[in-house]
Amino acid sequence: MTNTQDTTERIYSLIITRGGETEDITSTFPVTDLAPDESTVILQNAEVNICNGNNPFDTTATFTTGPPSDVQINIACESDDGDECQSLPQAETPDECIIDITYTYTVTNTGNVDANIILFTRTRNGEFRDLIDLLETTSLLTGDSTQVQETEEIDRCVQQSFATNTVVAQVPNADLLCDAIGFYP
Repeated sequence: MTNTQDTTERIYSLIITRGGETEDITSTFPVTDLAPDESTVILQNAEVNICNGNNPFDTTATFTTGPPSDVQINIACESDDGDECQSLPQAETPDECIIDITYTYTVTNTGNVDANIILFTRTRNGEFRDLIDLLETTSLLTGDSTQVQETEEIDRCVQQSFATNTVVAQVPNADLLCDAIGFYP
C-alpha cells in the first residue's frame, strides 16, 4: 500500500476477499500512518482451497484511509464522599464497609481533525462492558471531550484489587475518509 496523497494518511480498515471468502484483517496489524509517497507491506498467511471451483488466488483488498485521528482517555475514580479510590479511608464501623464508588472515563480528541468514536469498551477484573451508548456524544471536535460515569458498590472492609482497561477506536468524519480497492492478479 502506498500513500499517493499530499498528506499523512492512516489505514483505518483492510478487508480481504479471496476465493469467495471475506475477512477483516484490520486488527492484525498496528495502527499504520503513511507519509506522502510512503509504502507499507501487510503480510497475511492464507490457506487456500484449490479444489472448490473458485480461483483461490483472486484477491481483492478493500481499504479505508484518512487523516490520523487520535483520542486520549483518562480514568478517574472516587467515592461518594469525594475520596480518590486509591486512598479510601478505612471504615470505622461495619456499617461503613459498603460504599459506592464512581468511575469517570473522559475521552479527549487530541488529533488534528474531528473524530467519531466507533468503539468504547472497558474490562474490569474480567468483566467486559460496552460503554459507547453511555457517551454524551460520539462526535468530538478537535480538543473536545466527552465523559461516561459508572457507579459500583464495593466492600472496603475486604482487601480487593481492581484493574480497569479501556479500548477506544475512532475515525475522522466520513468526508475525510477515502476508500480504495486493490486486486490480484
